[in-house]
Amino acid sequence: MWKRAFWAALPMGLLLLIPLWLRPSAPEGVTSEAAEQLIIITPHNETVRYEFAQAFEAYYREKTGKVIRVDYRNVGGTSDIVRLIADRYEAEFRREWEKNHPDQPWNAELAAAFSNQRFTPSASDQSAAAQARREFLQSDAGIGIDLFWGGGTYDHGKQARRGFGVNGGVGQRHPEILQESVIPQHWGGDDFYDREERYYGACLSSFGICYNPDRLQELADPSIPDSWHALGEGRFFNLLVVADPTKSGSANKCFESILQQCIGEAVAKHGEKTGVGIGWAEGFNLIKRIVANSRMLTDSASKVPREISAGNAAAGMAIDTYGLTEQDWSEILFYGNPSIRYVPPRGGTAVSADPIQLLRGAPNRKAAEMFIDYLLSVEGQKLWDFRAGTPGGPKQTALRRPPIRKDLYTPEHLQYSADPDYNPY
Repeated sequence: MWKRAFWAALPMGLLLLIPLWLRPSAPEGVTSEAAEQLIIITPHNETVRYEFAQAFEAYYREKTGKVIRVDYRNVGGTSDIVRLIADRYEAEFRREWEKNHPDQPWNAELAAAFSNQRFTPSASDQSAAAQARREFLQSDAGIGIDLFWGGGTYDHGKQARRGFGVNGGVGQRHPEILQESVIPQHWGGDDFYDREERYYGACLSSFGICYNPDRLQELADPSIPDSWHALGEGRFFNLLVVADPTKSGSANKCFESILQQCIGEAVAKHGEKTGVGIGWAEGFNLIKRIVANSRMLTDSASKVPREISAGNAAAGMAIDTYGLTEQDWSEILFYGNPSIRYVPPRGGTAVSADPIQLLRGAPNRKAAEMFIDYLLSVEGQKLWDFRAGTPGGPKQTALRRPPIRKDLYTPEHLQYSADPDYNPY
């Protein structure tokens, strides 16, 4: 009887032992019990997450002699992350408030005031709402997440003003990084890092158009859509794919670029007094036409190039890295004839920063600060645009993201770049 039980249980026992056999051993000199954890919430794709996790874990081990594991939390697009952070901070601060003020119940007024970026109470204001705002900005209330990485300066700036992001200390630890000759504070209408250092641009982004060459050939007019206006043409009815701007910061930025271009064109034609209003209306009408031409609305900007590459749509709007990496992958799959192409729209794109932010109450603040320092260092910046396998480059895949540091655009570094002819500065 016991023999039958033994043979019946043996497969299950072997199955349970496999993970133990395959588990990587800890580096020499440290034990697995010494591992720390760095928690990062991000909309970045798996490729970016992998390359920076393995590089930072090695960097941290070299600098500290300790093991750290980067724990990514991916809940969707930037807008989804922003909502989650806001909800979590309200829940955590409410818990602190009710503990410290048992005689003052939490209510809608306090919920609206504690993180209101437009509310700066005066010293004489002793209302409960003013007290909640002051206490939150002086608190160490945390949500169990160290860093918010990725998105755009608009969302990171809003998070900072609400009080969710705090000073990351780079200017104090490495003042040489925040010099005009390395990372300018302001460039081309965008803040590359917050003056109070509540976020830092980690790399640069631009926004453009992806299209499927084969699907274009099916149209009566197969010309390449190289402008935002082209996406509003009737030939693309039911042939576009667009990301939901309420869920994706990248899609939001694309629509913003459309509005800015239309306003700029109208101001040049009609003058500033009337041109702003005309351009605003024309921009929104163009957005309406683009959405009307769409056959699908995705919840993530990263899905747009994949749908186009698969032939499910003829064209769409995308951030440069998603379009270029999908184009590279497609070129490999189809032996030099990619099923997707990326083009910047004529007069309709701009360079902006893709930031990282230290969150209030970060559980592992020291490691979070080291991650920011690494991200902005020369070695960290190499990962963004060096070719895979080059000295200091990514292990598996070129990320095709322009570094934010000016000193990476030199012959010394451009010889290893995946885009050596591109210099956003």
